[in-house]
Amino acid sequence: MKALGICGSARHAGNTALLIETVLDGARSSGMETETVFLNELDIGPCTGCRSCKGKTEECATADDFAGLIDKVREADLIVIGSPIYMGQVTGQTKTFLDRMYSLRRADRTIRLDGTKKKGAMVVVCGSSDPSHPDGTRRTLGVFFRYLNTPDVVELVEQGLGSEGEVLGRTEAIARAREAGQNLAGGLSPAAR
Repeated sequence: MKALGICGSARHAGNTALLIETVLDGARSSGMETETVFLNELDIGPCTGCRSCKGKTEECATADDFAGLIDKVREADLIVIGSPIYMGQVTGQTKTFLDRMYSLRRADRTIRLDGTKKKGAMVVVCGSSDPSHPDGTRRTLGVFFRYLNTPDVVELVEQGLGSEGEVLGRTEAIARAREAGQNLAGGLSPAAR
């Protein structure tokens, strides 16, 4: 069983990365193999709108790190994706990755990847305490799971965070994240299927 973390923050010790790692720690404690990728460390260019993915090959024509990451997504049983909120939305590197997900949609608008047995978690972090501030980012990350046909997704939203690593002082948030990883991994175990 594999769990994949996809981090849209460039900060390895940032609040988003720490929460993703905490979810994965919960999954590891339930016996899952885990890996985290940082989108800013990958060479993923923007979608060019060429629509070659809607043709006979159904593959993205751009040769970069996207194909390798999608292979990891296909292999993962649990996917945790997270982004801090920049200017009211996901980070640029997260949006670029999500735009490339368009290649998973066939010309007839069906989705080419069956993620119905996968589990998911989204991590959203921001400094604002306005309860509506995370809404756009939650919807955007929700599109990722729609493109995977993944119905079982946990949302972890933490607001009012400013300093790098500040989330570690929020014991309830850390406990929720670890428990989410454990519960999601537990729902994937062969005995639970």
